[in-house]
Amino acid sequence: MAPPDTPTGARWDFDPTLRLDALLVDACRRFGGSEAMSDGGTSMSFDQLLFSATGTRAVLAAAGIGPGSAVAVIVANRPGDIARQLGVWLAGATVVPLNQALPPIAVERVLRRSGARWILSTEDMLPSDWVPSPKRTMCLSGGLHAVTSEDDHSVSPVRADTALVAFSSGSTGEPKAIELSHAALANKLLAIQEMLRFGLGQRALHVLQLNFTFGQWTTLLTLLTGGVLEMMPTFSPRLVNERLAQGGIDRLTVVPTMLRMLLSTGTARPNESVAEHGGTGPALWVTGGEPLSPGLSRKIRHSYPNSAIADVYGLSETSTSDLVLLDEGHYEGAGAFGTVCPGVMCRIDALPGEAGEIQLKTPFLMSGYLGQEEATHDAVRDGWFRTGDLGRIGADGRIELIGRAKTLISRGAVKVSPLEIEAVYGGNPEWVDCLAVGVPDEVLGEQIHLVLAASGSSFDIDDLRAWGRGRLEPGKVPDEFHLVDELPLGETGKVDRRAAALIVESLLGKTGKYGPGSCSGTVLRDVRIPSPPRSDDR
Repeated sequence: MAPPDTPTGARWDFDPTLRLDALLVDACRRFGGSEAMSDGGTSMSFDQLLFSATGTRAVLAAAGIGPGSAVAVIVANRPGDIARQLGVWLAGATVVPLNQALPPIAVERVLRRSGARWILSTEDMLPSDWVPSPKRTMCLSGGLHAVTSEDDHSVSPVRADTALVAFSSGSTGEPKAIELSHAALANKLLAIQEMLRFGLGQRALHVLQLNFTFGQWTTLLTLLTGGVLEMMPTFSPRLVNERLAQGGIDRLTVVPTMLRMLLSTGTARPNESVAEHGGTGPALWVTGGEPLSPGLSRKIRHSYPNSAIADVYGLSETSTSDLVLLDEGHYEGAGAFGTVCPGVMCRIDALPGEAGEIQLKTPFLMSGYLGQEEATHDAVRDGWFRTGDLGRIGADGRIELIGRAKTLISRGAVKVSPLEIEAVYGGNPEWVDCLAVGVPDEVLGEQIHLVLAASGSSFDIDDLRAWGRGRLEPGKVPDEFHLVDELPLGETGKVDRRAAALIVESLLGKTGKYGPGSCSGTVLRDVRIPSPPRSDDR
């Protein structure tokens, strides 16, 4: 039986001639001297953005950089970063966003897998702790420089029409280099605008790094619609709440992990209103990148009572934002997906009511995984992109996300969704952050461990179990609990489930709590789970 399709979005007339640089140049000419970006110390108008980008194009052209060249652009949430990106596109080359904070091994991975032979930086700054040899550095004019790689780059060269090389998160396997064309991204931005309606002069507080496609599209769409970007170099919950308290922020784009951090920093308790402490919220939260649970959504609505929420689901491979749960649907639909983006079709590879893989058919699809034809073929079958995410169509017709196929916990032959457990425990007002992981067990196959981030608090194990027993099926109540200061995060700021599972296993090995019947439930206090450095194979 053919998988059932969900309702599709509005028809979209895909224009294969659209380019990101053309859209941005048009915006710069239309909005001229009005403010485009600031980072607390530097302000840049649309005229200045175009002037700076034109200078970058000249520098790159003089170095022979053009179509088919991949340029790694150092990004650290500065206005100059956007100018460099636009300059690369004006030169006809491809942008590979490279977070300045990446460790050296990650820098080398990005260069190797993207085929980037050049690094372009603002303010003469290279990635933290990454020191290239003199023979790899070629100085350019205007305070810019490019760095050639020592490797011969065995990967295929980028396509001439590739605008952006993005990387998958790598949370369930090796990160892949994703080629996104100018036409795919430019058309998708216009399609997203049909749903979210960014407006002229709206002020967006920007905290997502540009190596994250979520940060890319929200940045670009803000500029295309004449908005203003207030860019924060790094995400600081305290500074964000302080800025929100000053008012005037129309939009703030975050991943749910950031929302949890804002709650834990901005109030004495997560269920208290930030307004009671002199704070406020943006007019609109745009969330995505990881699931937004109903419990967290309720806490945000309570703590920032004047804010609306738009929750987006999408992947870098599909140019992001394929389904959007708009604010008006949040009360009854929190935790599910909303409206399908114009031009996108969505289906579940299962019978109605049963769990199956979410698949998407979209004209905004990636050109492919760079240098990985087999992986590209496995991901796209008959025009349908296989997301790897599991979902089911609920009674109300909405798609409910169950989780990644690779992250389901198999406990006693029962497949358990970590998201279901996290949604239940996330509804408790006593804490704001939790993560369920599977840990190998000799009898059950896997046990369920719940990691709770609630620094400075303590919880009774019996209370934790009672909370789960009253809301979950018996086989889904966590076997063991761990209290930590914070959850591990990946390079894009999302929680790293695989890293948490590996570290929990290590903790259990050190404490002797491993094996059949040993997990009676304990709290490991004063344990901080760091984000482990990514090896070359992640």
